[in-house]
Amino acid sequence: INSSIKSLQSKKRIKEVPDIQCKGKKRLLAKEFEPSKDITGGVWYDNGRLDTHFIDTLKQVSLKALADQKISTADGILHFLKRVMTEDLSVEQVKEILNNLILEKKIIKVMSNGLGEFASFPIGADCYKLKQREEKVGAMASIPCGVCPRINHCFTDGIISPTTCEYYTKWLDF
Repeated sequence: INSSIKSLQSKKRIKEVPDIQCKGKKRLLAKEFEPSKDITGGVWYDNGRLDTHFIDTLKQVSLKALADQKISTADGILHFLKRVMTEDLSVEQVKEILNNLILEKKIIKVMSNGLGEFASFPIGADCYKLKQREEKVGAMASIPCGVCPRINHCFTDGIISPTTCEYYTKWLDF
């Protein structure tokens, strides 16, 4: 069998295809056929190895697209990627990259309500935006009174008071 395989390979009739699922097994395929993406891993794999450089590049370009556009859908990111990259990607593959960025806490996924910054997106569309950096807060902002919009109406004997304030009570219980 081995000599027959070597003979067919030397005549360029068959080729060996790397299999991402069974790394120890040899997969042979007629030269004129393309292997299934289930076997090769699709665009994420190169010669049976995870193409981390390509994935990292896609993540960086996606972050750049979100930095430029402020908010976008997976289709919008795909359109941006098609302008700067030669690889043919699908919306589902872009969503995989975006979900990876969500897990890395670099972006957030929000649903469009059709208002404000979402005016150009249909209601209910999944949108993506860069995660805002958390700002350091001062000492007064860490207690409820420091950021309360009703602080000017808060009096000891008033309707709004420290004894009736639910936020202050929750903060004290913390």
